[in-house]
Amino acid sequence: MRALLVLCFISSLALAGCSGSKQVESKEAVQKAIEAYLAQRQNLMLANMNMEVAEVKFEGETATADIKFRSKQNSSLAVNVHYKLKRRGDKWEVESTTPATGQGGSPHGGVTPSATGSPHGDTPLESSH
Repeated sequence: MRALLVLCFISSLALAGCSGSKQVESKEAVQKAIEAYLAQRQNLMLANMNMEVAEVKFEGETATADIKFRSKQNSSLAVNVHYKLKRRGDKWEVESTTPATGQGGSPHGGVTPSATGSPHGDTPLESSH
């Protein structure tokens, strides 16, 4: 009987460890890490954007995520950003970001290439006069 209780206890610990790992390897965990990263950047207007997690790939202690930021005022304005993350314990931390594609400014500051602009993001400005 005692051996059976010990075996059940060990099994429950092993299952808890496995489920914890799966919780870390989830879109939600990566999204939380990116949101925490963005919250530290005071120059962002996140209230004006919707964040959509398009794709997440896990490889051991690293992950990559493709995120689309879409303007709440004009849904045709969107920016895709590629994130590289590193797992630290049971949480993810953003290591780097790369603008992928989009129209408009990057949510990280700076300009991303647009569908109609040059590869350097030098979209011509129209005169308002």
